[in-house]
Amino acid sequence: MKKFVSISVLMTLFFMLDSTNLFSQQKKFILGLQGGLFLPSSDLIDGYQAISFDNGSPDGLFAYGFGSGGDISLCFQYFPSDLGIHFNGGACILRRYINMSLAPNGDEVEYDNTLDLFPIEIGLVYRFTVENDRVVPYYSAGICGYYGKMGRKFQQFNSPQEYYQGSAFSMGLYHALGMYVAIYHDLLFNAEIKINYANGTWELKDQAENADASIKYEKLNTGGTAFKLGLAFRF
Repeated sequence: MKKFVSISVLMTLFFMLDSTNLFSQQKKFILGLQGGLFLPSSDLIDGYQAISFDNGSPDGLFAYGFGSGGDISLCFQYFPSDLGIHFNGGACILRRYINMSLAPNGDEVEYDNTLDLFPIEIGLVYRFTVENDRVVPYYSAGICGYYGKMGRKFQQFNSPQEYYQGSAFSMGLYHALGMYVAIYHDLLFNAEIKINYANGTWELKDQAENADASIKYEKLNTGGTAFKLGLAFRF
C-alpha cells in the first residue's frame, strides 16, 4: 500500500511541474465509454472452486469467492492544460456460479456468489501531447470510492438454502495508464490499464428468517487491475 501511494504521489507531482508544455489548439473536454475485464487483487475476492472425484464421478463440490468479471464505466476529463481533471463512474460485476449433480445419487449442489461494485473516481490526469500527433498517452491518479453489494448462496439437494448478504462502502486510491488514438475527426479509440486499492469492512448477514448469524471481513481489498477498451469524443 505504501509503495502504491508513493508512486502515485511522485508521478502526480512530476506532471504538475511539467504541465507548462501547452498546446492551445487541443480541445479541453473528453467524454468516453469504456468496457473490459477486472481482475481482483485479493485472494478472498478472486476465490476458487474445487471438485473432488470418486471413480471418475464428481462426489464433492466447493466454490469460494467471485472470480474475475466485467467492468464498464463512463469517463469525463477536462484539460485546462496538459494537466487536467479526471472523473469516472461505473459498475464492476463479479459472479461465480456452479451447479452440479454429485455421485452416487445425482443430488444437485449449487453455489451462486455475487459481488457488484459501483466505483466513483476523482483525480488528476496528464496527457503527453505532441503537436499534430494522432496518439496521446495519458496517466491518471487519484482517490476512489466503492459502494458494493455482496452475496453468497449455497443450495444442496433436500436442504435449506444458505444465503448471506451485505453491503459496504470502501475508500482507496487508483492510478491508470492509457492512450487515445484519433479515429475520425474528434472520435477517439481509448485503451487503458488501471490498478486500484480500496479497503472496507464487510458484514454479510444470514438472510434466513429469525437468523442472527453473520460473516465479517475486516479491511477487505476490493480493488484490482482492469484492462479496458472504449470510444471517446473530444469537444
